[in-house]
Amino acid sequence: MTAYIIRRAIIGILVLLIVTMLVFLFMRLLPGDPLLVYMAGYDVQRAQKIGIEEYNALKHQWGLDKPIYVQYVDWLKNILRGDLGKSIKLQQKITSLIADALPRTAYIGFISFIIGTFLGILFGVICALRRGTWIDNLITTVSNIGITVPTFWLGILMIYILSYKMHWLPTSGWTSPAEDFVKSTKQIIMPVICMSVGSIAGLARLTRSCMLEVMRQDYVRTAWSKGLRERVIVFRHQIKNAIIPIVTTLGGALGAILGGSVIIETVFAIPGMGRLMTTAIFDQDYQIVQAGVLIFGGIIIFSNLLVDIAYAWIDPRIRYS
Repeated sequence: MTAYIIRRAIIGILVLLIVTMLVFLFMRLLPGDPLLVYMAGYDVQRAQKIGIEEYNALKHQWGLDKPIYVQYVDWLKNILRGDLGKSIKLQQKITSLIADALPRTAYIGFISFIIGTFLGILFGVICALRRGTWIDNLITTVSNIGITVPTFWLGILMIYILSYKMHWLPTSGWTSPAEDFVKSTKQIIMPVICMSVGSIAGLARLTRSCMLEVMRQDYVRTAWSKGLRERVIVFRHQIKNAIIPIVTTLGGALGAILGGSVIIETVFAIPGMGRLMTTAIFDQDYQIVQAGVLIFGGIIIFSNLLVDIAYAWIDPRIRYS
């Protein structure tokens, strides 16, 4: 297992290098110039008066006058020293920007992940155990609807009904739970629901299918013939053997917590990683985008590694050489 983990870690690092290299290249191929955005701001007249000397001085200051491969190597050296760089547009260290934005995204994403996982597996197990009944038909129908509902549409609809019409919840914004827990809870209810709906629906359908497949196996029929209680059969024989495909899906969901928050944070005006990355892409703020991709990629690679380790823990028959 140790050799496998080391091998996967090396492969993950190589994948991360390739991804950051592609992002590094494509961001610089996009039309536009981040230095002009920074120098002009929102003043169009100033943009027309920018001198070539001032522009070249800034270009040299940010190292954008070097060949692109030299820029990439310099960026990697800074990363190894723990320096993510400085934002061109915001003129702030990216480490501090991410330190502010990442906990907000992780807080909402982690709550959504827990709720989506628990309810999705619970509903899927109920559907499988009560196959063909009204509750199975109801949950399956709602799950099909939940998968197809666009997240941004659901968020706007909830704002209109729960905030504008009923005045139950605030429309948008973010408050740290350490400052005001009640206000923070009210502000994250709608974002958490929007992020959880797709996970609940997808996991419910997947869990139902896996459970039905396991229920037809010989060892399950043998357990019933031995007179074991239903609770023992469900937890010890059915769920345990049906959970491997579910763990695979959970690994992908865990890696998508940060990336999937872009739409939610835009709709509800939450200053998290998704919104920070979106703004940086439109402003062509290279440094923020590169640092964000590095963090997102590292989290996804780490979550996939955790999934592989979980396989061996769940099923002792699985061994890695």
